[in-house]
Amino acid sequence: MQVSISIDTDLKYYLDHQYNSGNYREAIIQAMHCLTDVIRNISGSMLDGEKLVQKAFEGSSPLIKLSKLISE
Repeated sequence: MQVSISIDTDLKYYLDHQYNSGNYREAIIQAMHCLTDVIRNISGSMLDGEKLVQKAFEGSSPLIKLSKLISE
């Protein structure tokens, strides 16, 4: 699964109505819920908030890799 495709599709679904109605605060809240759901789905973790993000992206073997994790 490509992360960017999932985020683009899900964000569009969550945000269209709120954003187009001028409910920007609600659109931001919905975007945060959407991103949390995407991270949970890809990582397979059922955690939430900071613990979810740490488990998904932290360390030398993160559950979600956004790069090759190679530095020069």
